[in-house]
Amino acid sequence: MKPLLAASVALYAVAILAQARSEEAKGGRQYAKDEKLYEAVVSGRTIAIFYSLEPFSPGKHKITRVKFDGQLDRIAVDGKTLVGSWDERELKEGIPRLTALHVMFGDVRVDVPPEILQPVSFFPVNAKFTAEHATTLVYVSSDAKTVALEFRGGQPVALDEGTEIAVADNGRVTSDALHGHSSRVLRPPTPDWKLSREFMAVIQDPDGYTNVRDGQNGPVIAKLKAGERFIAIENTSDDWWRVILPSGAEGVIHRSRIHLLPEEPLIKLPIDSKEFFHMLKTNSWDNDAAPGYPANYIAAIRKAVSGNLKSLGQLFEEGRFKYDDNIRSPNYRINWTVFHLIGDETFAKFLRGQTRKRVEEIADQFSDESVSDPVSEPLPYMQRHFPKSYELLYPGRSEFQGTVSQQEYARDKKFYEATVAGKPIALFHSEQPFALPKQQRKYDPKIAGIPQLSALYVMFGDKRVDVPAEYLRNIFCPWMETRFMPATRYTVVSISSDAKTVFLQIADRSGPLDPFHWYALFTITDEGAVISRSPVKDQPTVPSKAFMAIIDDSSGSADVRCQMSDANLSDGRSAITGTLKNGERLIAAAAPKKDWWKVWLASGHEGFVAGSRS
Repeated sequence: MKPLLAASVALYAVAILAQARSEEAKGGRQYAKDEKLYEAVVSGRTIAIFYSLEPFSPGKHKITRVKFDGQLDRIAVDGKTLVGSWDERELKEGIPRLTALHVMFGDVRVDVPPEILQPVSFFPVNAKFTAEHATTLVYVSSDAKTVALEFRGGQPVALDEGTEIAVADNGRVTSDALHGHSSRVLRPPTPDWKLSREFMAVIQDPDGYTNVRDGQNGPVIAKLKAGERFIAIENTSDDWWRVILPSGAEGVIHRSRIHLLPEEPLIKLPIDSKEFFHMLKTNSWDNDAAPGYPANYIAAIRKAVSGNLKSLGQLFEEGRFKYDDNIRSPNYRINWTVFHLIGDETFAKFLRGQTRKRVEEIADQFSDESVSDPVSEPLPYMQRHFPKSYELLYPGRSEFQGTVSQQEYARDKKFYEATVAGKPIALFHSEQPFALPKQQRKYDPKIAGIPQLSALYVMFGDKRVDVPAEYLRNIFCPWMETRFMPATRYTVVSISSDAKTVFLQIADRSGPLDPFHWYALFTITDEGAVISRSPVKDQPTVPSKAFMAIIDDSSGSADVRCQMSDANLSDGRSAITGTLKNGERLIAAAAPKKDWWKVWLASGHEGFVAGSRS
């Protein structure tokens, strides 16, 4: 048996955050002043981002430690907590600090307020990719109306926390905290998470009718006859599905009696005002300790429903009503119901009297499916049933369509195009109808033909780089829309400032075939390398001293093994879990035994590779 060949792992220089800051703190450097960070041409419009740095003087600022989750592990400068900083010793004399940032949308300039820059002011600013990771990711929407910057720290797989700053050409600037890969729309599932989607439906019962019950073993509250339409809420963890009748009554029906009509548009939610106000009187305001909603709040709702625009404005006013936990904020779940009771005409009249900022806040909240329950796609729903209000809430978005019911499968469809560093970059995708497996699990949906992502490639000028098909098999009903809608981003594209790397984040809209696969991440280089990171399972924890690497072995390949050694095997080797060819990229960290490296592959597998001593 041939002896084990030692694979020499060639390490890339990856800038660890603390090391980068230490290098930047050295004296003698020039601090950027209105320096161009990024430039791209999208939809014929030139987008440019500029930033300025200033040297930091610790003696002129108050630096303190603050509690976070019960521990002293954050730094505050002048009373404002920083993101991604844990050790005040990093804030050395002369370290560059981000003090100004502005975006040029053609001739329109939009400045980012200093208070939004404060949390990320010590993050390195760099829109190039270093070993498949950019410190600053830049997203430009395909309509060139919005730019988003992600300030991140940490390794390419185990991303650290950060902040996203979104800048729109209408002057609106917002920021959102980021943790790991999650963002405001791409929410990782929780352990008790259940998939839920709503459909129009009819009954399928040989008796010609079906009883609707108040709970699985509860009394019969209504009867549905054959042909009567109702709303059915799919439940992947129970055979008893919630239904909403045209009368507004709600109950449950066994799933075997429900025939879904996925192509039929959802009716406007039937809401019973008497039941609604009964709920306000009997349900708790914020938790079980509160007996009910405050009388002044209910009174304001009654006036609003009757058409009183002043009372309606109070429902959307910050600080007007105090919650049991002392938080003062509008209850948008209640406001969603009021929206239905008022109707399109009155609500549109109300919106016309509000500031643009208030209208945008309402639009952000109403586009959140947690607010619009049970409607999981609120924008097309509002466009259908509240057209006047929709046009005011989402101007220019009238072409919005749902993808789940759209059965036109994409074929080499261009979904993003930009010119960066003088090089045209274009992204294309194809879909195929999903064929149901012959043997299904109990709760697999009976939906054949839904779009499944079948091809994805990037054109770097004239060079084409394809994403391997095995990276795409779990992405269903992809929404390849690369504009930024209010509170919603389905797919985002970040092109490095040198046009050599594309970072792509795709969200799927359905998820019933794999409810724990919410989005996929791809890093694609003009050299033909593709790395995929998928949240189907928890991402591995990568040590802080990890590096991007390639295999460089005299035999042309190297085996990835389950363990560093196995005492039960006479040759001291463990089972092979994969083989890497020279040039293939991976993440590597020194293992306890110096002649081995712990590695994480692009496929998500882990293992060990024999390497040179270091």
